[in-house]
Amino acid sequence: MPEEKYFVAVDGSQLEGERDMGQVRQVCSQYAGRQVMVWNEALGSWTDPKTLPSFRVSAAPAPAPAPAPAPPRHPAAPRETPVAAAAAATGAAMGSVMSEDAGALKGLLDFKFENLVAPKLIRVLYIVLVVLCGLGALGGILSGLQTMVSGIRFGMFFVVVTGIVMMVVGPVLAAFYLALMRVVFEGVHVLFQIREKLGKS
Repeated sequence: MPEEKYFVAVDGSQLEGERDMGQVRQVCSQYAGRQVMVWNEALGSWTDPKTLPSFRVSAAPAPAPAPAPAPPRHPAAPRETPVAAAAAATGAAMGSVMSEDAGALKGLLDFKFENLVAPKLIRVLYIVLVVLCGLGALGGILSGLQTMVSGIRFGMFFVVVTGIVMMVVGPVLAAFYLALMRVVFEGVHVLFQIREKLGKS
């Protein structure tokens, strides 16, 4: 049976690729004193590896430690409807983001800038931006619809055309702004990843 793999995050910033338990221990030793969290499908949420029994048992010193057995698989859960699965996935993602970024608010009071909070806050800011862009697109559609109805009521063809244009342009501008900000956020995220990799070398 293949050894269980984990995704690893250090101070809220996820490292690339999956790692086995031995590699996770190396990361914990390398980043001693920093917050190291692991995740896989069996765990369901980001967890401190020190709290996992498999890490505690296999971490005991031994001259020739045997490979830790993989945790027993849970029985398959009943299938969920697509809507329920999407709602559960969204709730889990939001819970994971909020739990990881809880320390970001404390970091705002770090006047020495020893702990960078931008990588932790960028996801929350992007979620807020998506909501605002969605509301902006909806507002454009509703305003255009109201203008079009007014133009039809008073028999003004130009006003009707203006309402149709507003209904089209509002969502397009919201999508364009969201795409532009996504590029900016990804650029900032890449800069922090480069900084982290340079710090390791």
